[in-house]
Amino acid sequence: MQIHQAGDLVIAPESVVEPGSEVPHYAIASLLGQGSMCQTYAATEVATGQPVAIKVLSLLEATDWKTVELFEREAKVLKHLGHPNIPNYLNHFQIELEQDQRFYLVQELAEGQALAVLVEGGERKPWRANEKQVRWIATQVLQTLDYLHGLTPPVIHRDIKPQNLILKPGGQVYLVDFNAMQAVYRNTKSYRGTFVGTLGYMPPEQFSGQACFASDLYSLGATLVYFLSGKSPADLPEEDMKMQFRGVTPGSAALLDWLDRLLEPMAEDRFATAEQALAAFQGQVIPRAAVPKLMTFGEYVDPQLDEAGVWLADQEFDSTVIGS
Repeated sequence: MQIHQAGDLVIAPESVVEPGSEVPHYAIASLLGQGSMCQTYAATEVATGQPVAIKVLSLLEATDWKTVELFEREAKVLKHLGHPNIPNYLNHFQIELEQDQRFYLVQELAEGQALAVLVEGGERKPWRANEKQVRWIATQVLQTLDYLHGLTPPVIHRDIKPQNLILKPGGQVYLVDFNAMQAVYRNTKSYRGTFVGTLGYMPPEQFSGQACFASDLYSLGATLVYFLSGKSPADLPEEDMKMQFRGVTPGSAALLDWLDRLLEPMAEDRFATAEQALAAFQGQVIPRAAVPKLMTFGEYVDPQLDEAGVWLADQEFDSTVIGS
């Protein structure tokens, strides 16, 4: 059941603002996404007119209190992030109702289009990335991952996929994740061995609840294959656990070799860090970094297009070397 309808007004409690400050009012515009326990809405902060995204968890819909703990954990992580390709944290609060308790997480709205929607096409012609566009997307995502992985403790996204990459008019690529935190607990009853991710984009180690920096790189590689080919990685054949993408994925030998490294089934055979992968992508020669140890969920913190049409038009690849 949808928690809010267009036109609803969500009023934050006075406890979330400094004394004398105006209490935020949020006018709901539309439903952006719905998971098994959380719903995300586009809304407007009434006083400022700022577009926001509001994620809502209803206690009535939660399976147990662990779901709430994970929601709170997500808010705590997002509050301390600061990167131009990650929507800014704005607010977090609870509202007590007679029949329910609701938890709200408010972020800057990543205005744009999910790249998954572009590939699918819908009413538009399905989009396929060329190499220049893949370079643009991959560079931004790798820079964002380098920031996340460098935090203390590190934030490993664990659900890089086309639905979680938003293209803003002008070409900026946002990394978002509306559903990962509830998905973490939905698939397990224990923090250890947590199964989280999306089939086709998830590296083999995540099936046993483990992850490292290279896990996000695998997911990025699978996402880029989808952008280039239009084929879901889950539908591609495998040989010795390795995705066989070359026959359906256009690109230069250098690009395909680079993707090949990202998509190695064993984490130690991939690039170890986003920094290393980006350097290789840009043709730099750097020492091979040590592979970070695999970690379970409990060991780290998980955390419209018309104007961009020119950018999405076919362009010739600029022939800059992509290292391997």
